Amino acid sequence: MGVKNPLIMQANLVAGIFMLIAACSLVVSGSSEINSSTTMTIPPNIQNKPSNDNGTVGPLSLIQTQIELKIHTAISVILDKYFIDEFNNKLLQLNDTLEQVNQEKSLAEYSEITKKYIKSLESLVTCGNRVLSLIDHQVNLEKNLTILELEIEDIRKNNTKIEMKNVTDNKLQSMICSTNQQHSNISLESLEKKSDENNKTIEESIIALQEERTEKLKAIENEYQLNLTNKQQEMLKGIIFEMSQRDLYGSTDLLNTLISIMGFNEDNVPDNLLKKRRQLFKRRYNENQTVVVDYLRRVFDDIASTSNSQFSNKYFCNKKMSYYDSTICAFLGEYWYEIDLSHRNLAVLPKDIFTGFENLRYLHLSYNRLYYLHSGIFDNLSNLRTLNIDNNNLTALPTNIFTGLINLEKIFLSYNQLDYLESGTFNNLSNLEKLEMDVNNLTALSSDIFNGLEKLRWLNLSQNKLKSLQPGIFNNLSNLQLLKIGYNNLTALSSNIFNGLEQLNNLDLSSNQLNYLQPGAFNNLSNLKWLKIEYNNLIALSSNIFNGLEQLIILDLSSNQLNFLQPGTFNNLPNLRSLYIDSNNLTALSGDIFNGLEKLETLFLSLNKLNYLQPGTFNNLSNLQWLDIDYNNLESLSRNIKDRSNTFS
Repeated sequence: MGVKNPLIMQANLVAGIFMLIAACSLVVSGSSEINSSTTMTIPPNIQNKPSNDNGTVGPLSLIQTQIELKIHTAISVILDKYFIDEFNNKLLQLNDTLEQVNQEKSLAEYSEITKKYIKSLESLVTCGNRVLSLIDHQVNLEKNLTILELEIEDIRKNNTKIEMKNVTDNKLQSMICSTNQQHSNISLESLEKKSDENNKTIEESIIALQEERTEKLKAIENEYQLNLTNKQQEMLKGIIFEMSQRDLYGSTDLLNTLISIMGFNEDNVPDNLLKKRRQLFKRRYNENQTVVVDYLRRVFDDIASTSNSQFSNKYFCNKKMSYYDSTICAFLGEYWYEIDLSHRNLAVLPKDIFTGFENLRYLHLSYNRLYYLHSGIFDNLSNLRTLNIDNNNLTALPTNIFTGLINLEKIFLSYNQLDYLESGTFNNLSNLEKLEMDVNNLTALSSDIFNGLEKLRWLNLSQNKLKSLQPGIFNNLSNLQLLKIGYNNLTALSSNIFNGLEQLNNLDLSSNQLNYLQPGAFNNLSNLKWLKIEYNNLIALSSNIFNGLEQLIILDLSSNQLNFLQPGTFNNLPNLRSLYIDSNNLTALSGDIFNGLEKLETLFLSLNKLNYLQPGTFNNLSNLQWLDIDYNNLESLSRNIKDRSNTFS
């Protein structure tokens, strides 16, 4: 531009500057609108993003974010490509013009142009800031997109195809409306196409599953319908249909085996199938599989029970029944035999399973999972002598469960989960001699629980949770010889608690929490030979606590907290052979503490705190064979102490 036409140059310069400002204003305005719209649809805080009903981000949130990201990216590219380059060119032109103005224009004109130049630069800076803001927003959108993609991946892993379809359908409708309002220029063809593809995939999967189940049902029906009655066919179809909805993992072999057995007549089922069925029922299953196995046993036994064939016993002689046992069936009706159903993984027994076994003598149901017994299940077993139900899951017994067992001699209920016994549970068992109920959860027993058991000789209540014993609970057990109450929570024994046990010769009270024995607690135990009170919390004993135990042979007081023994504690024990007082807190013994124990052969005093033994302490122990005083605080011993025993420790 020459100096000959300064007015023309000035007009062109001003026009160029105003064109630059106008263009920049349009860009800034458009950017503001887009940025404002974007802020409304995609908040900066990702915690406020659109979500499904269950709080997770849906696939359409990702689509919406992608659309907006493309819009802002396009704007940014346009600005970068066109406007910024144009601004740079204008800036160069302005610099050239300024140089010419410096040569040709007056100071006033120069000042005016300079102001406009500064204003243009400010507008340019504003445009640049807008561009940077758009770029930052683009970065945030990319971050949000990454988070959304991760959340969509979690949804795909944790939800089924049908759930994804429902979420997609619901969100698609709302997002289509929103997208149409905000971005009418964006085509929805790709979204609709993707939705159609998802619908098609889901429908194809559902059809495939239905066809697979239909083919399975038809194959089973075609294979076995010739050998099953109409009623059995309907029941079998119902089983397969219902079980297809269950978790059959781990029990498929059993299901197939049971179905195969149903395809034969009751009298020609192959032995290999019977053997395999028995092994599969005995197999260990997890908790969920056990539910399925019990269900299969029940429903297939129901099918087998619809047979028109006649059996001497439908449970043990029908080969299709899970209880089938050729040995039991062969001896049905004989006078002397036993039934062993132990280790068969049984959870429940039919109420009439033992019908026709009036001559049964021995019944073994141990090591199963029985949690309930039907009232009257043993009613017809009038000649039964031994009933073994230990190692099951029984928590209670019906009051009349043993009614009819008038000749029963032994009951084994150990290792169950019994926590309560009703009064009268053992009524009418007048011939019962042995009752094992150890390792259960019994906390208390009624005072009349053992009424009518005059012939009982063996009673084991150990390893329960008994806290006390009701007065008179043993009154009618005149023939009891062994009583085990160890490993319970007893804290005290009242006087005369063992009244009525004149024949008792073995009493085990070990491993309780006994801290006190009332005088007279062992009254009337004139035939007691073995008394175990070890592992309790006894601190002291009354001097006459053992009065009346003239037949006692073994007394175990070890592992208590005894710190003193009164003179005369062991008087009137003329037949005592072994005395265990080890692992206590004894510091001294009176000189006559062992007077009257002429037959004592074994004496354990180890693991106490004895620091002195009086001369003559063991003088009257003429038959002592073993004396153990290890681990005490003794510094010296008189010679005659060593001479009193053949074995000295």
